[in-house]
Amino acid sequence: MTDILTDIRTHLNPQEPERSLTIAQAKKTAPVGQAVLKLVETSLDGDKAEDVVVIDLEGKSAIADYLVIASGSSQRHVSAMADHLQRSLKKQ
Repeated sequence: MTDILTDIRTHLNPQEPERSLTIAQAKKTAPVGQAVLKLVETSLDGDKAEDVVVIDLEGKSAIADYLVIASGSSQRHVSAMADHLQRSLKKQ
């Protein structure tokens, strides 16, 4: 009976294996992140985005260095900003 309980506890609470650094973490990617951030800010500024907020996630998230939140005057405005930003990022 105790073996079954031990197996259940191990299954429910597995210890996370140690992870090695990813390639992005091993290489310093800050200049790339800052360049993309500058491109995003320039694009949003050119499209007259409202209430732009940049949240620094560096060291807090493995998937992003920054989170950018912006609003627009209408749904059409926001859609156009997103489309322009997507095109700018694809060109880079």
